[in-house]
Amino acid sequence: MTSKKAASVEKPFGVRLITVWLAVNIVMMTYMILTHQELNALIEILLWIPSAAGLWLMKKWGAAVTVTTLGITLGISLSELLLTYNSAAPVLTFVPINALRVTLNAAAIIYLFQAIFAGKFE
Repeated sequence: MTSKKAASVEKPFGVRLITVWLAVNIVMMTYMILTHQELNALIEILLWIPSAAGLWLMKKWGAAVTVTTLGITLGISLSELLLTYNSAAPVLTFVPINALRVTLNAAAIIYLFQAIFAGKFE
């Protein structure tokens, strides 16, 4: 009964966009693991998967985990941008991606905070 109720809850457009953004991040982190073997990417994938599931089910815990995950990855992306900016020989491979991640993650955090306090989640 609970799964039918969760499936019947109307998902706002913003939640759908954030869920797609989470899926894009999972694919991007998988690519980084396959090409660079980065431990941070594996940790991010382990955070993104339950975030996406909880958010898609419109659960308050899913939104809270997503906000936490977005905040963690926001910090990681900002630190990578700052390290690239301050390095002697900057490698500009992931700079546009990290700049996009910072912007979208910050916007998603603001949206989800508003949605949580507006009572859009169960």
